[in-house]
Amino acid sequence: MKKLISIFSSAKDSRSLFGLETILDIEKISYSSSLNKDDVGEQKGFLVDLFLNHGGLDLKEGKPTVLIGNCTGCKAPEYFDIRVTSRARKQFIDIKITDDLFPTRLKEILNDCLPDKTVRMPMANVEIIDEKNSDGRKYEVLAYFSDTNTPAIIKRKNVVWCLFDICEVFYFLITESYINGDKPEKHDLMSFSFLHKLYYYAPDFLRKRIQKFLFNRLLAKVEKERLNNFRTGFPIDCAGWIIIEIIKALVLHAGAPLITIKKFPSRYNSCILFTHDIEPTTYAYKKGIFKLLDEIKRHGIKSSIGLVAVWSKIYPGFVNIGTNNENIEFHCQGLYHMGKTLGLSLEQLRHRVSLAKEILEKLLKREIFGYRSPRLNRSQDLIKAIEQAGYRYSSISVDTDRENTHFFGGGVSINLPFRPPLIDDGKIRRANFIEFPVTAPDCITPIFMGLAERELFDIYVKKMAFVHDTEGFFISLIHAGVFNEADSRLRHRLLQFVVDTVKTKEDIWKAGFEQAYEWWNAREGLSVNIAGEKIRVINNNNHIVSDIGIEIKTLSGKHSLKVASLAPNSYVDIDCPQTIICMI
Repeated sequence: MKKLISIFSSAKDSRSLFGLETILDIEKISYSSSLNKDDVGEQKGFLVDLFLNHGGLDLKEGKPTVLIGNCTGCKAPEYFDIRVTSRARKQFIDIKITDDLFPTRLKEILNDCLPDKTVRMPMANVEIIDEKNSDGRKYEVLAYFSDTNTPAIIKRKNVVWCLFDICEVFYFLITESYINGDKPEKHDLMSFSFLHKLYYYAPDFLRKRIQKFLFNRLLAKVEKERLNNFRTGFPIDCAGWIIIEIIKALVLHAGAPLITIKKFPSRYNSCILFTHDIEPTTYAYKKGIFKLLDEIKRHGIKSSIGLVAVWSKIYPGFVNIGTNNENIEFHCQGLYHMGKTLGLSLEQLRHRVSLAKEILEKLLKREIFGYRSPRLNRSQDLIKAIEQAGYRYSSISVDTDRENTHFFGGGVSINLPFRPPLIDDGKIRRANFIEFPVTAPDCITPIFMGLAERELFDIYVKKMAFVHDTEGFFISLIHAGVFNEADSRLRHRLLQFVVDTVKTKEDIWKAGFEQAYEWWNAREGLSVNIAGEKIRVINNNNHIVSDIGIEIKTLSGKHSLKVASLAPNSYVDIDCPQTIICMI
């Protein structure tokens, strides 16, 4: 039985390897990792050899091979007839993608979001090459470094080389370490209690001035930083999606098929999750939440409501209404809803997120599975605290951040669930819970930037189309009314607009948060390998998994297969299309 990719890496616990494995896990591409260079050429059960910053390589004709990053000491430069002239650490990378890198469907999406086909990414280690004779190249160029116009991704026969460490770039994205490094600051502007109280209790005219002042200041700062650093675009940043697609394209250009498990039940091509947080105001807990519950009932949508534990204990009037609606789920939004969570110790954080969970579970008489921090605050210690408190999933990050004053200009740049990295004793491991990044814009944030309501809706149309086309999760965060009736009506109009936009689209999965978690967790327990001329789908879960979609992709097209259901700890072999058999 064959897996798809054999990974050879020089550092088992490196950020690069974590980034690569996270991409392969998200896509459900089967792989195995090795540190032993003596295994090179001995691995028989793989379609593709992938070398990540690995020098001990003797290229062989005929075997699909992918090289990523620094391959000092191997025969790659000789094979491609190039000379490596320098290795540099860059603050960010601009690459220009050629028409040949992606299949037709992806090129259409790329043309919509990046008309010039140039994508900016965070910093990475790069290989700068001196072409001996560009007119007599022995290779094809699939991407260029925009600033130097030198090759960034090259291909010769069945060997493809990405000349920068794209996997480390992905790690920088999902950790947002390009914003503040590995040791972020310990507070944001709203961690100061007087600002916090002023914002929530000020009259409308003063609050709007505060909003305008903060956003103008932060937007100007981000635009200045974007000149010399990587900052996410808004409302769409496609760097994360493009990195994932580049990794897949490297395999395809090496001459192997991609065999993956669909990200959703087979009949769907994307997913929307409705989620609503209740901010710490008397209006929100005495009126806003009830109006929101009426809207949810009227629309008939599944929704997850985020509650602040202390405020819920003070104003518990919603409990009976909320718990009697089968479409309603609840998640925790902290103990107090204060920005000081970034400045607390791990022990203090663990106490707060655990106590908040305990209070809400006692109040609601149900288990609380999910956590979202106030204003999307996030840190390594918070991730550890969430894990230690026993949450199954979180939603503390955002794809492109224009909400949190500390992470403004940040974001993970993907619309897919993943298990966030944790560093223990200098080693990187996956958290025991799943992160679902919120999809920008965060509720009516563009209004705070000074845009009109129509412009707000236009942003949502554009963003929903992008997430659907790229087969992602749209985590729609729309708050209950926070301040007054006018604020409540505005947010409800937005909710109405989003519901109307997706309700007739049958290929969009309108799931609940817990439902989406159960699916993604079960999907992680599936694997797809090659058994002779068959595709073997294995269910490693202790429960039945149904409606499994299998996709087989080549540069020329895609085949879709389906497994109706698979019993616990069992497998099924399905026929492989004849056009693929010769490739395996």
